[in-house]
Amino acid sequence: MNVDELLARPRPTHTLGPRAARLMERLLTLGGSFLGQPFEVLPFQRQILNEIYEIDPETNAFVKRTCLVGIPRKNAKTTLGAGAAVIHLADPVMSEPAPLAVSAAGDRPQARLCLSEAARMVAMSPMLSEVMSPYRNEIRHASRHGRYIAVSADAKLQQGLNPSLVIMDEFHVQTSEDMLSALTLGSATRRRPQTQIISTAGHNLETPLGRLYQYGLKVEAGEIDDPSFLMLWIGPPLNADLDPTDPRVWQAFNPLWDRMNHDEFEATCRNTPMGEWIRYRLNGWTASYTEWLPAGGWASCRVPRDAAWGNQQGDDGQQVRLVLGVDAAWAGDSAAVVACTVEEKPRIWVIGHWENVLNDPGWRVPMREIEDAIRRSCAAWKVAEVVCDPYRFERSMQDLAAEGLPIVEFPTNALVHMVPACQVFYEAVTSGTIRHDGNPALSRHLGNAAVKSDRYGTRIVKPGGAGSSRRIDLAVAAVIAHRRALQLRGSGHGARPRIITL
Repeated sequence: MNVDELLARPRPTHTLGPRAARLMERLLTLGGSFLGQPFEVLPFQRQILNEIYEIDPETNAFVKRTCLVGIPRKNAKTTLGAGAAVIHLADPVMSEPAPLAVSAAGDRPQARLCLSEAARMVAMSPMLSEVMSPYRNEIRHASRHGRYIAVSADAKLQQGLNPSLVIMDEFHVQTSEDMLSALTLGSATRRRPQTQIISTAGHNLETPLGRLYQYGLKVEAGEIDDPSFLMLWIGPPLNADLDPTDPRVWQAFNPLWDRMNHDEFEATCRNTPMGEWIRYRLNGWTASYTEWLPAGGWASCRVPRDAAWGNQQGDDGQQVRLVLGVDAAWAGDSAAVVACTVEEKPRIWVIGHWENVLNDPGWRVPMREIEDAIRRSCAAWKVAEVVCDPYRFERSMQDLAAEGLPIVEFPTNALVHMVPACQVFYEAVTSGTIRHDGNPALSRHLGNAAVKSDRYGTRIVKPGGAGSSRRIDLAVAAVIAHRRALQLRGSGHGARPRIITL
């Protein structure tokens, strides 16, 4: 549904939503750029609270025991979750005696985001700070014997808890239902337990969040009769025919649009893989594996290969430096050496490519051929660095470094290096500040590259895992060569002739 459709939904006859909103506005303040400002419950948040806190007038229990709320990023999901936890702990009407609120996420830092925001709310509230005490890993309410804690994804550690409220943050990163099951089953002795799952969309419907989302669709359609389940999903429907680059679409699915930086939206739309943009900015589901580069982006950077490619003259007629990117493994399915010029608008081309075309299980990477290709390149051109992924290539790196070649170690599993390398390559393609000669194998490997995005950042991965036939070695070699070429531009020197670890 879009924002207008959410606001048009009928308000339940019996709900504690208005009370929750009043408590938030009376007791809480905002954080971040609005630090210390009063908590203003916006219309879309009031509607969410009204539906989450619908009560049965006879039993006074919450009608909705499981609530799935899907909202795009930067629309105050964590703020709303923290506020819900604080009023659950503080107000006897909103919770039963001895309340236990639990923030749960894939790892402890993510789980602590909501707890930390709640602790800030308590510390900045004169009324709440008199009765509640925030600590490093929990918030306590002594007179109510209440606690608010954060837990991570080790489900075994959560079996003994008896939560009255579970707030599951960013459920799309979860690969197992174990933690959710452990926490909800632990609430069996509670009179009015509730689980609030707040997340953005994922990229695979065959995940815990994907299955829960599909269950919610069936409940909404009347296919399943489950009055205890609520799904409020602000985002485009599956397979929706819409333009994700249209600002009118951005506005339709972002409740805080009027308070957002629209220039930042436009900039990130240009520089973010479209699948990730749809997921995080529109809260839409994308394919199991999202292609990395935008359609036609790489092809648009192709230029005819002329004499300059052979002697590597720059635009000013002078010989330019090169960086070689190497991705190889002794028993892999492919190996690659890619060159990138150190200039303002780099040129990229394939030096060598070795691939197990017939999927022969006995095939091995021809290490001597790779080493000879590197030697020939270093003899023919001004090679500033030979940037290598060291995985199963250490012996060759040592031999080449001993010969005086400028070997640099670039571990592609080190996300501190790979995430920014992928980002600057993507930006170079989308802005047209990169050139290539149209090598079909390199184009194929770039087309195979899928996106993985988590709290560490966005980078390319091989779709389907290590056994997949969709190879990306040329893409990896191009990305790391381009990254180092940009870093070396203007430095006037390359690596010393020994192995250097970045």
